Amino acid sequence: MAEKVFTVIQDSRATIEASPYIPGVSDFPLDDRIKDALSNISVSVLKTNNNWDVLLQWSIAFCNQVRYLLDNSTIKALSLVSQELRHIERSPNYVNPYRKQNSQASLDVAPSKTKKKRKEIKKGPRLSSHSEL
Repeated sequence: MAEKVFTVIQDSRATIEASPYIPGVSDFPLDDRIKDALSNISVSVLKTNNNWDVLLQWSIAFCNQVRYLLDNSTIKALSLVSQELRHIERSPNYVNPYRKQNSQASLDVAPSKTKKKRKEIKKGPRLSSHSEL
């Protein structure tokens, strides 16, 4: 599946680079083929192959060039991706909230509470202190 995503991105990249559209410089394209290529570029992908690293860097750079089309949460996510993959220098206060190691570390730091043992209640007939004689 990941290979299909990268194939789509490669095809979209070729379409966009062959078109007269220049992100941030020219007007938004009216051609549906170029619009589809733009939407395919915006898909999030993970780095799994060294050959794909260049393509992924290009995709992130492209998304940063068309920032005006993105909302703040997407821009923040792109920044996190770039810092996580070390495409850009990490900021001093960098924390990736989606990283699994961060959540596991916070679980280790939390003090473990020991449960108090409940007093066991015996079931069954009981001798009463009242005598009915």
